[in-house]
Amino acid sequence: MAIHLMIYGLAYLVGTLAIPRDYDGYYGNFGTIGTCTVQGFSMFVCGRCALLYYMSFSVYSYIGVLNGFVKKKYMWCEKWIHIFVHIIFPVPVGIYYLFVQRYNPGEGFCTETSYPMGCDVENHVVCERGPDGNGANQINIMWLLPMVGGGLLPAIIMFTLYCKIREREEEPELGEPCVIKSRDIAIQSCVYLSALYWTQLPFIVIGGLRYYLKASSESLVPYSLVAQANFALFGLWTMLTYRNFSICSNKGNGTKKNADIEATTVDPASKERTTRNTGATDFIFNAEEQSSYGGGSSQSMTAKTAEPTRLEPVEQQQFSFNIFDGTNASGASIVDALVGACVPRQ
Repeated sequence: MAIHLMIYGLAYLVGTLAIPRDYDGYYGNFGTIGTCTVQGFSMFVCGRCALLYYMSFSVYSYIGVLNGFVKKKYMWCEKWIHIFVHIIFPVPVGIYYLFVQRYNPGEGFCTETSYPMGCDVENHVVCERGPDGNGANQINIMWLLPMVGGGLLPAIIMFTLYCKIREREEEPELGEPCVIKSRDIAIQSCVYLSALYWTQLPFIVIGGLRYYLKASSESLVPYSLVAQANFALFGLWTMLTYRNFSICSNKGNGTKKNADIEATTVDPASKERTTRNTGATDFIFNAEEQSSYGGGSSQSMTAKTAEPTRLEPVEQQQFSFNIFDGTNASGASIVDALVGACVPRQ
């Protein structure tokens, strides 16, 4: 996803430089049909691949959470996500647009449109490049279905995951309970989906006005520029969501705690926690790491040691699992918490 966003960003920064120099109405255009095509193809394919990768996090999370983030049980889906993202829509459609000459100047850069801009939806304007008109079926298949389906599918998957975990909490016989609670899944799903809807809803509204209400392209230019600038910051929005899942929040001197997982072997005199060798599984982020946050420290016993290791006070320890790799934002893995929760208090 980051690679596609980087290529998209570079193509976006080129701006009007890629537009053919003999096209009127643009400032700073020094390109050719070739440069315009390269820019349009790169932005179309890479932008949609990045979105599909982000949408695929829902599938990755669904499989990972239900399998307790056991690596061998969920890593199989990665290769299929890589294949699916490229062949399902962006690359085939992007190549098709090459053959029909659909990469042409748009609002400040080359995009998937016919030239002159708007001729594909305005019957009184003849297109010089690209299709002369978009039929209802073509609009629905090439635009409406991917946009709406891509937005609804992640939400449906995350809602289904929430329901399954909620059922396990209420009826343990349905499956092993997950350390990640249904409430946390609901909150984190909202954060995850917010970046997707924040960048895609403007395009759905603009496309609806253009294709179904036949609004003129000139009247939609300001709104299209705002929507494009917002999507150009998609990398920023995804970074903020990643930061939310990777760094726990500080509240004063300590961090918030999960009372359900806090119970471990405690020395009443020192109020300190002891732990055992857990053989923790590798995780996607923070693999086999025991980092610290908020001034606390966390250590785990190595395979060569038989004595328990003293850790930080209970009041400073936190377990804040995220739905995408099962690790604790403050450094401990899901396995550490499971073992800790199963060790009775003394």
